Amino acid sequence: MNNDNMASTSDKQTSSTGSSLRKRHLYERFHSSLMAWVILAISLLLTLTAYLVSQQLVEKRLHEQFDFRALEISKAIEERLSVYEQILWSGVALFYASPEMAVERQQWAAFVDALNIEEHWPGVQGMGYSIPVSAQTKAVHTASIRAEGFQDYQIKPEGERDEYSAIVFLEPFDWRNKRAFGYDMWSNAMRREAMSRARDEGVAASSGVITLVQETEENVQRGFLMYVPVYRSGSLPDSLSERREAFQGWVYAPFRAANLMAGILGSDDTHIVFDVYDGSATKSENLLYSSLSEADLSDLPVFSKTEGIMLQGRPWTIVFRTPADFSLDEESSVPQLVALIGLVIDLLLFYVILSLHYISRRAQAMASDMTLELQAAKVGLEAEIEARTEQLLEAQDDLEEKIQHRTGELQAKVHEMEKMNQLTSGRELRVIELKQEVNELAIELGRLPSYEVDSVEGATTSTGHTVINE
Repeated sequence: MNNDNMASTSDKQTSSTGSSLRKRHLYERFHSSLMAWVILAISLLLTLTAYLVSQQLVEKRLHEQFDFRALEISKAIEERLSVYEQILWSGVALFYASPEMAVERQQWAAFVDALNIEEHWPGVQGMGYSIPVSAQTKAVHTASIRAEGFQDYQIKPEGERDEYSAIVFLEPFDWRNKRAFGYDMWSNAMRREAMSRARDEGVAASSGVITLVQETEENVQRGFLMYVPVYRSGSLPDSLSERREAFQGWVYAPFRAANLMAGILGSDDTHIVFDVYDGSATKSENLLYSSLSEADLSDLPVFSKTEGIMLQGRPWTIVFRTPADFSLDEESSVPQLVALIGLVIDLLLFYVILSLHYISRRAQAMASDMTLELQAAKVGLEAEIEARTEQLLEAQDDLEEKIQHRTGELQAKVHEMEKMNQLTSGRELRVIELKQEVNELAIELGRLPSYEVDSVEGATTSTGHTVINE
């Protein structure tokens, strides 16, 4: 049973020793200089991967933000022009609410003034009313307007045409809008297409790109016009012929594109620029508005997107792009931060593992030196112990010889003393016996004992008497 326990204990010790050796081997392999360089390479690769992944995520997020902003701008333009359309329809409602569909100049001025266009509706140059004029009624029309106090009034541009139109109301009636007073918009093909569509379909219609009559030589902007029809019937006739027959005029608004976009979008967005084109073709002659400056021009923008919208029956194309100075690195420092933190961690990890390697080597060297020192000390100590042992053995031998010699001497002396003691004791006992005999004789003779007997207690005389001290 004891042998089994000893064997089991030995197996456990062997297993424990083997496990310790394996752990030490793994520790030494992990904390080697080669392993430090391998881990550095792997960690740098992981850091690079994290940098690229974070860069892709940032690019995706910025692209989504760009697309959302482009959609937001497109919707803002659509919604704002839809609101402006409703303002024009409110002008039509004013005619329908007036007796005999007649609105005086003062009434129109008060109506537009109440809208406070300059403050609430930026980009709208004014709100006007234009009527069709035939060649037969042109002279009568001119005379009636002059009778209102406008002595220089005439339909512009001059010339003989089968059909005319004339702007009779345009508020606010400032110096810029006075330039359009009496203008024949029907004479221009771009305007005529929208005016004809509004009249014939009974819907709001926007024109293509034009230069407004109100423009001067300074700060010239491209623009467009929006028309809604007014019918003498007070409602939309069913057929095309009935619409043309009942048609009375157009409530319209001229728009300066740059002012309109500034009013819709507010301050410039430094992350996105765009061009607005009339129609589906992105040609320079169709360009209505551009938020780009010369510094924004770039053949290879980071992001770009094209949106098409429909405004009062007129298609617009908006091309969005990032400005030339747009940079993914400048927009987000996350990839650089990831790379920097990863690089710092990689170098720290490399330093720790390499330091542990050198510390382990130094510890092993110190352990080896200490082992050698201990072995040398052990050898010296063993030699000293052996020498001292020999000295002690020699001293022991000498001591034993001396002890034996002294023992012999003591034994001889004891023997002599015993002999002497025996002789002395014999004499004393004999003297005592003699004294006792004399005393006994004296007693028999009736005399007093002559001697006091002193003897060794317990001693026995030769006659068999026990001597007792008295």
